[in-house]
Amino acid sequence: MLEYIPGLAGIPAARSSICFIDGSVGKLQYRGFPIEVLAERCSYEEVAYLLVFKRLPTTPQLDEFRNELIAERGLKFRIIDLLKTLPESGQPMTRSRRRWPRWGCSTRETTFQTPSSFG
Repeated sequence: MLEYIPGLAGIPAARSSICFIDGSVGKLQYRGFPIEVLAERCSYEEVAYLLVFKRLPTTPQLDEFRNELIAERGLKFRIIDLLKTLPESGQPMTRSRRRWPRWGCSTRETTFQTPSSFG
């Protein structure tokens, strides 16, 4: 029988080339960059680019990436209508959790694009 360790303390869940964590010394890195440096000097989009493409973007790459993200932000009218049906009182996540199954029925499946398919 496996030993139960609360919170999986000290147990690596998987090897990762994306992040490095050493909780004993408070170290968190993404793609080799300390999280403190990324938080101080980079935008959300720059860090997202780093995670996907394994390097920080140049200014033109960042502009293109931001434009791609903006193009994908739109919500279909059915989603907007669904959000309007949520009651104004109550805990937002509880309300949303009850509505999302309907959302899943009204959308078609899409294929996730891997970094290699971004071009």
